Amino acid sequence: MTELLDRHEDKWMPEPNSGCYIWTAAVGTHGRPVVWSNVTYKMELVSRLVCKEAYGDRPDKLACHKPPCNEGLCVREEHLYWGDHDSNVKDMIKQGRGRNGAS
Repeated sequence: MTELLDRHEDKWMPEPNSGCYIWTAAVGTHGRPVVWSNVTYKMELVSRLVCKEAYGDRPDKLACHKPPCNEGLCVREEHLYWGDHDSNVKDMIKQGRGRNGAS
């Protein structure tokens, strides 16, 4: 588990069926988990911070959810990976998310 999730253990809870760690605290206007950063002095995406701690900093990449994780509130590092826009869109379509998807 990442240091960030350890520090904020009261802000997420395990979901027993999927294995996701569901963020229960602040969510940005985009519907994704956020936390205040005392480093950048702005709200940061929790998924990016978790990926950065778990897999190293990749400012040119997006923090994406590995299929079959289809939960935007999931912050479990094993369910996240650094990807690019194309891989994120392919995952979105494959899982039925987005404008043309089922949800």
